[in-house]
Amino acid sequence: MSYRYKLKEHEFKPYKEKSMATDQLRARTPEKVQHDGRPCQLRVLTREVLVVATHTVGGWKAYIGLVAGKNHSQEWPEVLKYGDTLAEDVARFLFEDFAGEPYDR
Repeated sequence: MSYRYKLKEHEFKPYKEKSMATDQLRARTPEKVQHDGRPCQLRVLTREVLVVATHTVGGWKAYIGLVAGKNHSQEWPEVLKYGDTLAEDVARFLFEDFAGEPYDR
């Protein structure tokens, strides 16, 4: 059997799902960034899933979204614009710095 395109053995690696323990997830500290003069925090869950927390008028809010995963420093503002709002309990778990502030729904 011949194939028109052959993959080299080192180019193909099967995907192995990794489970992440709670301690491992908390060990990754959020990166502090700025968006339109507002302080934000960015947390990378996987290469293609980002969570961004930002201050709002009523407190703070966190958004989750998919990105290409090539350059997080350029991709995270898209999560603020088009990402889904994260549930409050999950957001508080990921961003402990906002513990005393109200979550804006």
